[in-house]
Amino acid sequence: VERAFTIGRGAGPVTIRVVPSQPRAASGAYAIRIAERRPSNGHDRDVGEAFALRLRVDKLMEANDPDAALPLAQRALALVESGAAAGDWLIGVFARELADVYVDKRSFKEAEAAYTRALAALERDPGVNDPLTAFVSSRLGTVYRRLGQPLLGEKLARSAVKTLEAALGPDHLIVARSLVTLGNFRHDAADYEQAAALALRA
Repeated sequence: VERAFTIGRGAGPVTIRVVPSQPRAASGAYAIRIAERRPSNGHDRDVGEAFALRLRVDKLMEANDPDAALPLAQRALALVESGAAAGDWLIGVFARELADVYVDKRSFKEAEAAYTRALAALERDPGVNDPLTAFVSSRLGTVYRRLGQPLLGEKLARSAVKTLEAALGPDHLIVARSLVTLGNFRHDAADYEQAAALALRA
């Protein structure tokens, strides 16, 4: 399940177009359900601005410019947090985006804090068994590996693999990435047999 937040620019119809995030991704079937429709308020407009900033962050990250992306990602999260509840899934989404920028800058302590913030929100909504929550947990595990805390990192990575495989199936790209992450921990521990087995599963 993916959530979308859309603010119309005025009265009238809103068109939503669904396209694959990866150009070569296989086509699929989608069902779009309108969960809520209401007049926008100030916080909604802040969230709309945050999503616009997120698009700019994504483009800057694709251009390998995390230094320019960082203040935009920070601003986007601040806008979302300004009127959100502690467990709002949007906080999780935007805190994860900020953490990704910190990882690209190799600012791993800051990335740890941002991923932890994201995980705390996502564990409330959409919940601990959601693929997004598990993916962020795996990313946090990778950061702990960089920070010299492999036991904690591997625990998160192993749990994430289990959740992602159950939710997405063994052939999903995100599952493959999580298996590679777990394999890195096994390789670091000189468990080359298990690392190779995980690589084959990926």
